[in-house]
Amino acid sequence: MSTNIEQYIVDNVILENEELLWKGKSEPELSHKAIFALNGRLKITLWSIFTLIWGIISLEILEDIFEGKDLIVILVMAIVPCFFTYIGIRILYISPRKKLLKLQNTYYGITDRRVLIMEFSDKVKIVPTRLSDIENYTRIVQLNGKGSITFQNKNNKKNKLLFGRWTNQNLGMYYISDVSNASKIIQNVLS
Repeated sequence: MSTNIEQYIVDNVILENEELLWKGKSEPELSHKAIFALNGRLKITLWSIFTLIWGIISLEILEDIFEGKDLIVILVMAIVPCFFTYIGIRILYISPRKKLLKLQNTYYGITDRRVLIMEFSDKVKIVPTRLSDIENYTRIVQLNGKGSITFQNKNNKKNKLLFGRWTNQNLGMYYISDVSNASKIIQNVLS
């Protein structure tokens, strides 16, 4: 952690008589393989097949309509399948990449009272969760040693999302290199 952020956390986040037991930073990998892995093979395959079929159908329809007479109109109309390709690129690559870039500025802390999830980007966002509110946690360790810890709340509070949908908030610490030590501390504090 950088010293400015550490000092900010000590000055503004840690409460009086609260002890910081563990601190860490999210370190996601930004390779193409890691980004596409967030989507899953099925999603990528289905979107690729859809785009390919849509492109072939559109090109055939446009060729029949214009009978190859006006090549410029056919090329302009061929932009329609490109729109679906663009949407696919946004869904399958750009959106997950933005999430991983956002996680690069996320710091975590475990105190004797709370779990802290802190995002330092355009603005500072801090999500403290009291240890007494955590019912259980799940630890996932990857082959490279990094891992994630997600929490299940006792209260099962529901938060309103876009378009009036209600869903449980999924809190967790993602892509941390010291996941084993962090989970041991959480286990000790929750016991």
